[in-house]
Amino acid sequence: MPAGFEVELRCGVLERVRATLRGSVDQRVGQWHLALVGDVEATFGDPLSDALPSLGDRHEMPGLRWGQGRGRAVGGVDLAWPVIG
Repeated sequence: MPAGFEVELRCGVLERVRATLRGSVDQRVGQWHLALVGDVEATFGDPLSDALPSLGDRHEMPGLRWGQGRGRAVGGVDLAWPVIG
């Protein structure tokens, strides 16, 4: 996943700030392959309910529907070792 940092600022009747930080690290240690992935999103201020991040957004958390599980911090680790080659 490419690294990224995004900030959205809305002003008016309802004011809110939305921040997103995501990225991944790939590393090879001997025969082992390691990958770390993280995606964090937060909303501050007066957000509408549909502007609040959820674990079901972008289908990142298996078993959750779009908009389900408010609040969002998703991470993962993948460790692999080749059996052949």
